[in-house]
Amino acid sequence: MDEILTMDVNQTLDMYVSLSRDGTLAVRCLRTSTIFYHFKIFSKHQTKQNQDIIITGFTQTYRHINALKLSLHGYIVLVG
Repeated sequence: MDEILTMDVNQTLDMYVSLSRDGTLAVRCLRTSTIFYHFKIFSKHQTKQNQDIIITGFTQTYRHINALKLSLHGYIVLVG
């Protein structure tokens, strides 16, 4: 895992999700930091001037990830 770009916490579900620069999403327990689920989205790095992650394989319009949100039901929403 690389440096963390963004994260969101859901206290009701006792979990949080983080997105790192290398495209890794990690879902963890809030109290113990135990990893529930860990996966990597396909991405390539951009220059250091821009903090966005570019996802390959998508259209030009929807490939920049700016933030993420963890819903009340445990869904991960990527905002781009």
